[in-house]
Amino acid sequence: MMATWDDLEELLEEEANVCLMTRTDFNE
Repeated sequence: MMATWDDLEELLEEEANVCLMTRTDFNE
């Protein structure tokens, strides 16, 4: 099963969102 660039970009965006959310929670 080959992952397309769209799949990879979606994964990266989700990871980034999670990171941002955790960092925001951390700061408060």
